[in-house]
Amino acid sequence: MQKRKQKGCVFYFAIAIISLFLLLFTAIALFTQLKDVQTFLVQKIGNTLSDQFSGKIHINQVDIQFFKSIKVHGIYVEDVKGDTLLFAKTATVDISLFSILKKKLIVDEIYLEDIKMDIHPVEGDSLLNYQALLNIFSSTPDNELDNQQESPWEFNLSSIQLKNGTFSYTDIKRSQDAHFKVGYFKAGIRQ
Repeated sequence: MQKRKQKGCVFYFAIAIISLFLLLFTAIALFTQLKDVQTFLVQKIGNTLSDQFSGKIHINQVDIQFFKSIKVHGIYVEDVKGDTLLFAKTATVDISLFSILKKKLIVDEIYLEDIKMDIHPVEGDSLLNYQALLNIFSSTPDNELDNQQESPWEFNLSSIQLKNGTFSYTDIKRSQDAHFKVGYFKAGIRQ
Protein backbone atom coordinates (compact mmCIF):
# COMPACT_ATOMS: atom_id res chain seq x y z
CA MET A 1 0.00 0.00 0.00
CA GLN A 2 2.90 2.33 0.76
CA LYS A 3 4.36 1.75 -2.76
CA ARG A 4 0.98 2.49 -4.34
CA LYS A 5 0.88 5.81 -2.47
CA GLN A 6 4.41 6.68 -3.63
CA LYS A 7 3.54 5.89 -7.27
CA GLY A 8 0.48 8.10 -6.99
CA CYS A 9 2.56 10.97 -5.58
CA VAL A 10 5.17 10.61 -8.32
CA PHE A 11 2.43 10.55 -10.95
CA TYR A 12 0.76 13.71 -9.62
CA PHE A 13 4.14 15.41 -9.23
CA ALA A 14 4.98 14.59 -12.88
CA ILE A 15 1.59 15.94 -14.02
CA ALA A 16 2.18 19.11 -11.99
CA ILE A 17 5.63 19.65 -13.56
CA ILE A 18 4.32 19.07 -17.09
CA SER A 19 1.40 21.43 -16.43
CA LEU A 20 3.78 24.05 -15.09
CA PHE A 21 5.96 23.82 -18.21
CA LEU A 22 2.90 24.08 -20.47
CA LEU A 23 1.64 27.08 -18.52
CA LEU A 24 5.07 28.74 -18.71
CA PHE A 25 5.35 28.06 -22.46
CA THR A 26 1.84 29.46 -23.04
CA ALA A 27 2.64 32.57 -20.98
CA ILE A 28 5.86 33.18 -22.95
CA ALA A 29 4.06 32.64 -26.26
CA LEU A 30 1.30 35.09 -25.30
CA PHE A 31 3.78 37.60 -23.87
CA THR A 32 5.85 37.63 -27.07
CA GLN A 33 2.71 38.38 -29.10
CA LEU A 34 2.63 41.89 -27.60
CA LYS A 35 3.97 44.44 -30.11
CA ASP A 36 5.85 46.35 -27.41
CA VAL A 37 7.69 43.18 -26.33
CA GLN A 38 8.48 42.25 -29.93
CA THR A 39 9.74 45.77 -30.64
CA PHE A 40 11.88 45.78 -27.48
CA LEU A 41 13.49 42.45 -28.42
CA VAL A 42 14.16 43.49 -32.02
CA GLN A 43 15.62 46.84 -30.90
CA LYS A 44 17.98 44.97 -28.56
CA ILE A 45 19.07 42.82 -31.50
CA GLY A 46 19.47 45.99 -33.60
CA ASN A 47 21.68 47.55 -30.91
CA THR A 48 23.85 44.42 -30.81
CA LEU A 49 24.18 44.48 -34.61
CA SER A 50 24.99 48.22 -34.48
CA ASP A 51 27.89 47.50 -32.16
CA GLN A 52 29.24 44.79 -34.48
CA PHE A 53 28.67 46.90 -37.60
CA SER A 54 30.10 50.15 -36.18
CA GLY A 55 27.13 51.91 -37.74
CA LYS A 56 23.66 52.66 -36.47
CA ILE A 57 20.77 50.23 -36.97
CA HIS A 58 17.39 51.38 -35.68
CA ILE A 59 13.93 49.83 -35.90
CA ASN A 60 10.86 51.76 -34.75
CA GLN A 61 8.35 48.95 -34.40
CA VAL A 62 7.91 45.30 -35.26
CA ASP A 63 4.85 43.09 -35.52
CA ILE A 64 5.54 39.36 -35.60
CA GLN A 65 2.64 37.13 -36.50
CA PHE A 66 4.01 33.73 -35.60
CA PHE A 67 3.97 31.13 -38.35
CA LYS A 68 3.01 33.81 -40.91
CA SER A 69 4.88 37.09 -41.24
CA ILE A 70 7.17 39.71 -39.77
CA LYS A 71 6.32 43.37 -40.38
CA VAL A 72 8.93 45.99 -39.51
CA HIS A 73 8.25 49.74 -39.45
CA GLY A 74 10.93 52.39 -39.66
CA ILE A 75 14.15 50.57 -40.53
CA TYR A 76 17.13 52.92 -40.53
CA VAL A 77 20.71 51.81 -41.18
CA GLU A 78 23.75 54.09 -41.28
CA ASP A 79 27.07 53.07 -42.76
CA VAL A 80 30.29 53.31 -40.76
CA LYS A 81 30.69 57.01 -41.71
CA GLY A 82 27.21 57.91 -40.43
CA ASP A 83 25.63 58.30 -43.88
CA THR A 84 22.22 56.76 -44.57
CA LEU A 85 22.73 53.35 -46.11
CA LEU A 86 19.14 52.15 -45.98
CA PHE A 87 15.79 53.46 -44.86
CA ALA A 88 12.50 51.62 -45.29
CA LYS A 89 9.17 52.83 -43.97
CA THR A 90 7.78 49.28 -44.00
CA ALA A 91 9.25 45.86 -44.64
CA THR A 92 7.08 42.77 -44.58
CA VAL A 93 8.46 39.25 -44.86
CA ASP A 94 6.01 36.37 -45.31
CA ILE A 95 7.72 33.27 -44.06
CA SER A 96 7.10 29.62 -43.40
CA LEU A 97 8.35 29.11 -39.84
CA PHE A 98 7.78 25.36 -39.90
CA SER A 99 10.50 25.09 -42.53
CA ILE A 100 13.08 26.33 -40.01
CA LEU A 101 12.82 23.01 -38.21
CA LYS A 102 14.08 21.36 -41.41
CA LYS A 103 16.99 23.83 -41.80
CA LYS A 104 15.16 25.67 -44.55
CA LEU A 105 14.20 29.32 -44.64
CA ILE A 106 11.32 29.66 -47.05
CA VAL A 107 10.36 33.27 -47.71
CA ASP A 108 7.16 33.52 -49.70
CA GLU A 109 7.47 37.26 -50.26
CA ILE A 110 9.46 40.31 -49.24
CA TYR A 111 7.58 43.60 -49.51
CA LEU A 112 9.44 46.89 -49.09
CA GLU A 113 7.66 50.25 -49.05
CA ASP A 114 9.15 53.76 -49.19
CA ILE A 115 12.71 52.54 -49.36
CA LYS A 116 15.82 54.66 -49.81
CA MET A 117 19.24 53.13 -50.41
CA ASP A 118 22.50 55.05 -50.92
CA ILE A 119 25.48 53.03 -52.08
CA HIS A 120 29.01 54.34 -52.49
CA PRO A 121 32.58 53.05 -52.25
CA VAL A 122 34.26 53.28 -48.86
CA GLU A 123 37.04 55.86 -48.94
CA GLY A 124 40.42 54.16 -49.26
CA ASP A 125 38.87 50.75 -50.02
CA SER A 126 37.52 48.91 -53.05
CA LEU A 127 34.44 47.71 -51.13
CA LEU A 128 31.05 49.40 -51.11
CA ASN A 129 29.54 50.85 -47.93
CA TYR A 130 27.07 47.98 -47.45
CA GLN A 131 29.82 45.32 -47.32
CA ALA A 132 30.42 45.82 -43.58
CA LEU A 133 26.73 45.12 -42.97
CA LEU A 134 26.86 41.95 -45.07
CA ASN A 135 29.94 40.79 -43.17
CA ILE A 136 27.94 40.73 -39.92
CA PHE A 137 25.68 38.05 -41.33
CA SER A 138 28.51 36.07 -42.87
CA SER A 139 30.04 33.62 -40.43
CA THR A 140 32.96 33.09 -42.80
CA PRO A 141 35.67 35.72 -43.33
CA ASP A 142 35.88 37.16 -46.87
CA ASN A 143 39.11 35.32 -47.69
CA GLU A 144 37.53 31.94 -46.87
CA LEU A 145 34.41 32.39 -49.01
CA ASP A 146 36.03 30.73 -52.03
CA ASN A 147 36.79 27.54 -50.07
CA GLN A 148 33.43 27.41 -48.30
CA GLN A 149 31.37 24.26 -48.64
CA GLU A 150 27.66 24.32 -49.30
CA SER A 151 25.63 25.77 -46.43
CA PRO A 152 23.60 23.29 -44.39
CA TRP A 153 20.69 25.76 -44.58
CA GLU A 154 18.51 26.13 -47.64
CA PHE A 155 17.10 29.56 -48.52
CA ASN A 156 14.19 30.05 -50.92
CA LEU A 157 12.62 33.35 -51.95
CA SER A 158 9.51 33.29 -54.12
CA SER A 159 8.93 36.98 -54.82
CA ILE A 160 9.96 40.50 -53.95
CA GLN A 161 7.91 43.68 -54.20
CA LEU A 162 9.11 47.28 -54.00
CA LYS A 163 6.84 50.28 -53.71
CA ASN A 164 8.23 53.82 -53.89
CA GLY A 165 11.95 53.13 -53.86
CA THR A 166 14.83 55.54 -54.41
CA PHE A 167 18.26 54.09 -55.10
CA SER A 168 21.52 55.93 -55.65
CA TYR A 169 25.12 55.02 -56.39
CA THR A 170 27.81 57.67 -56.12
CA ASP A 171 31.52 57.23 -56.80
CA ILE A 172 33.23 60.62 -56.64
CA LYS A 173 36.67 59.23 -57.62
CA ARG A 174 35.35 57.78 -60.87
CA SER A 175 32.82 60.56 -61.50
CA GLN A 176 29.96 58.08 -61.49
CA ASP A 177 26.56 59.09 -60.23
CA ALA A 178 23.40 57.08 -60.77
CA HIS A 179 19.96 57.61 -59.29
CA PHE A 180 16.74 55.83 -60.04
CA LYS A 181 13.26 55.65 -58.63
CA VAL A 182 10.86 52.74 -58.58
CA GLY A 183 7.13 53.37 -58.30
CA TYR A 184 6.21 49.71 -58.15
CA PHE A 185 8.24 46.61 -58.90
CA LYS A 186 7.42 42.95 -58.42
CA ALA A 187 9.55 39.99 -59.37
CA GLY A 188 8.81 36.32 -59.00
CA ILE A 189 11.76 34.05 -58.49
CA ARG A 190 11.70 30.58 -59.97
CA GLN A 191 13.50 27.87 -58.04
